[in-house]
Amino acid sequence: AAVDSSTAIKSTNLDATKLAGLTSSNPVFHILDKPKHGRIKRIIRTSRTRTTRSLRDREIQHFTQEDLSNGVIYFVGSNTGLTSNTTDELIYRLEAPGVQPARGIFRFTVITSGITSWQPLPNVTPTGHAPVPVATRKDIVVASCVVASLLL
Repeated sequence: AAVDSSTAIKSTNLDATKLAGLTSSNPVFHILDKPKHGRIKRIIRTSRTRTTRSLRDREIQHFTQEDLSNGVIYFVGSNTGLTSNTTDELIYRLEAPGVQPARGIFRFTVITSGITSWQPLPNVTPTGHAPVPVATRKDIVVASCVVASLLL
């Protein structure tokens, strides 16, 4: 994410759709530890107002898989005087009915300038295989949940 701008967190970054399907629910991500260089916000762009670009936004403590799929969850970078790119993280607890809650960490890079938006860091599968880009993974959150719930 760029400093002093907003970047959507999408279901390609955090994905609990398999968990949603298994539990027939809408899994909830509870924020346990906020990012240090910005805020997590729900931003809804409205078209029912007179202004052409009206936004409703607020900082949140939790969000759902449906929120991610709808593209309304954003990391909003704060201008904290960063002089170089840095890694930040969001620590969360994922909950769905009928399964043990799991703790997860979503790490990303905050950039100070440029056009490229933030990029998730590579993740290692629970079996220890080589890292696979997060954007191509469909099982990252579910796999993290299984491993995390065993460790708790």
